[in-house]
Amino acid sequence: MIADVRAHVPIHLTIHDLGTHVEIRLVSKDETNRLTLACVRELHDTVRSLERAPKPLILTGNGKFFSAGAELSEIQEIAGSSAMGFAQMGQDLMNGIAQFPSPVYAAIHGYCMGGGLDLALACHRRIASAHAVFGHRG
Repeated sequence: MIADVRAHVPIHLTIHDLGTHVEIRLVSKDETNRLTLACVRELHDTVRSLERAPKPLILTGNGKFFSAGAELSEIQEIAGSSAMGFAQMGQDLMNGIAQFPSPVYAAIHGYCMGGGLDLALACHRRIASAHAVFGHRG
């Protein structure tokens, strides 16, 4: 199953099939795990692919960030139908997680902000460390 997901090699995620569940880790060079257009697309496609043979999913980040949320500088550059397409893909991602046929857990350590918090809230359950920090501007 994971081979299907990796038909293209994800650069914003690491995916590990651990037998009883699949771990999806958000990754980025700056370790903020921002939800860029490419990251949202990869996560969306991964979740859809994993629906074919569902196992529980654990969605996590790195030690400092679960996710800092959307890449605002990237969003400012989007206009018109592209902006609508990105918003729709984000909503489809959240719906796909919320409706996933197996449990989806957000394992949160560090900052979980904006769209990252939306992502965590779409999961069926959230597990937060004592060092988790949550915030949303609106």
